[in-house]
Amino acid sequence: SETVLFCGKVLIPQLFLYLCFSSFLWEIGIIEGIIYTFPRFGAEISAFIFGLLLGFPSGALIVGKLCESGAITKKRGEYILTFSNNTGVSFVFGYVSIIVGIRGALSIFLCQLVFSAIFAFFGRLFLSDEDKKTYFIKNTTVKKSSKILFAIGNGTENMINLCAVVIIFSAVSSLFFHISPELSGFIEMTTGVASLSPLPFDKSFFRCASYV
Repeated sequence: SETVLFCGKVLIPQLFLYLCFSSFLWEIGIIEGIIYTFPRFGAEISAFIFGLLLGFPSGALIVGKLCESGAITKKRGEYILTFSNNTGVSFVFGYVSIIVGIRGALSIFLCQLVFSAIFAFFGRLFLSDEDKKTYFIKNTTVKKSSKILFAIGNGTENMINLCAVVIIFSAVSSLFFHISPELSGFIEMTTGVASLSPLPFDKSFFRCASYV
């Protein structure tokens, strides 16, 4: 019941708008425009930037759309996921900062950027020349007048799926919490971060950074 309340009071208000917005960006062709402007790294740039600004799972949704459209290969999509499926600005500075403060949140956010850059650089070395290619496919899935409604519907579906995953993994993490509280946040991050509020700064900061 606590997890359901958490989804209603925290998760949905913070993420629903961003999920709808990420779908809308795809439908109006913003992602497509970035890929056309930067044909070599456009897929990586769009997934990383919007994943960072809008937060999880916006980066993953964009990668999924790119793979479904045939713009990138599955292997390249898996590579992009290693550095684009991040916690967003609003979550880090809005929710995490409540636990560790603004400076702590800024440090965690910068660490996330550094590790994303490392994964992006070294992961690309394992891609073949074929996987590095971008195939330009025109997005014609939805009529122009229906893009907003489609984005809202798609965002609602993704929000329901996300809440379901949080509830399931929260139930699993509660079992680990009784065994080892430190492990619960690695299984479900949002409730793991919420459990850190009673701890002193040094312990809460280290664990929060590990979860994020």
